[in-house]
Amino acid sequence: MFSGGKMKGIEFGIDGWMAVIADKFTFDNVRLAAQGIAEYLKERVEEEIKIAVGYDTRFLSDNFAEAVSEVLAANDIRVNHYYTACPSPLISYLVKSDQLSGGVVVTGSHKPPRFNGIKFKASYGGPASTDMARRIGEKIAVLGDKDIKRTPIVEAIESGKVVIENGDKEYLNHLLSLVNTDAIKSFAPAIVADPMHGAGIGYLSDLLNRAGCMVYNIREDLNPIFAGVNPEPIARNLEELSQEMKKSEAAAGFAVDGDADHLGVMNSWGGYISPQQVFPLLLLHLIRNKNWNGIVVKTAAVTSMIDKIANMLNLRVRETPAGFQNIAALMLEEDFLIGGEESGGYSFKNHIPERDGLLSALMLTEMMAMEHRTIAELLNSLYDEFGALYYYERSLHVQTRDTLIDDLKARAPGVIAGVKVSDIRMEDGIKYIMRNGNWLLIRASATEPIVKVYAEAGDITEAQELLDAGGEMIGAEA
Repeated sequence: MFSGGKMKGIEFGIDGWMAVIADKFTFDNVRLAAQGIAEYLKERVEEEIKIAVGYDTRFLSDNFAEAVSEVLAANDIRVNHYYTACPSPLISYLVKSDQLSGGVVVTGSHKPPRFNGIKFKASYGGPASTDMARRIGEKIAVLGDKDIKRTPIVEAIESGKVVIENGDKEYLNHLLSLVNTDAIKSFAPAIVADPMHGAGIGYLSDLLNRAGCMVYNIREDLNPIFAGVNPEPIARNLEELSQEMKKSEAAAGFAVDGDADHLGVMNSWGGYISPQQVFPLLLLHLIRNKNWNGIVVKTAAVTSMIDKIANMLNLRVRETPAGFQNIAALMLEEDFLIGGEESGGYSFKNHIPERDGLLSALMLTEMMAMEHRTIAELLNSLYDEFGALYYYERSLHVQTRDTLIDDLKARAPGVIAGVKVSDIRMEDGIKYIMRNGNWLLIRASATEPIVKVYAEAGDITEAQELLDAGGEMIGAEA
């Protein structure tokens, strides 16, 4: 992973900068990062620079966002400062629709509550490219405290440099325009909406209500420590949603992460539906129910069910390394249909090249309505048609993480778990494709000091054997 220069502990990388509040994530460092973003924009944008600034529900996020706007305004940048905590994709959408120079979101995303961060959104309404992150990091690296410009927020508002923004209606109306609300209202599914105390508070429930759903809300109160549960919509963090599903008998349960760009899904009896199951459903919906077309973009760790569906429906699939900026780059180059990553972030045609948990939930709701099935029934139909695949992942700690992938590439085996290797791909870590179609991927995380091992097979035992083999190959400790 590229990280920009380090100044006072700031490492601005491909997904911005995140750190522990009051440790490295301080007001001084936030202002320093904002000054670096301002310097980058002044170097790259010739016309008047206009920026959207938003923030999530974490501790002091609103104050940190004000600090960002104060610095940008002092650098003669026009700031549309969002009036309340809001989803990250809302800011990305406003950047593109209002033709702004970029956006800044103060968010810790799905990190534990002690973290906060800054994400930069590019003018196309998507994540910063690797080159943008590198340049911003370089700008930050040469700055000192004396280089920071600052206009108090009240003065900045009075001067017109900072304008208080409210784009809720524009954003939500756009999302609703992408689906058949008549079909949803006719089906009127019951949905449990779970924003996990994050930036999706109010947005997820309002969107589903306006679409025609009967909505049951949980975790909609503001809680900066997320009630002690990380705001990442994966199975272990969704016990409260699972319990509510068992009581409500809803057609589906939807949870979004801390900044509402990732989606977690549960079936009517509280069972977790993984992103490797959700992505194929979304793909089938776009093709068969909506008659949309275009290329499918996925990261290397995404299920090969996507490839099976694409082969049957004559779709072209492009595979990228991990990181949504890689998906967005392809979306900007070609006519895309959907882009998705293994962690539950999806982007759609006719929207923005950015993950959007709210639109993902709305699309699944539309699929249920158009097919008159619950999430569980849709998944059963998927397996009846394409067969089941068993997907596992594991995070491991190793002693030689920095050289591990190079070592694996130098000694690639011909057989893994008793099956011959037919292809090896090295675009993102090292991915072994077996002769029987199973696969194993080993890659070092770009954001954490771990190595991730992924395995998928048509047989549950074979998938587990592949995963164990991957752990043995790297000499890891679970």
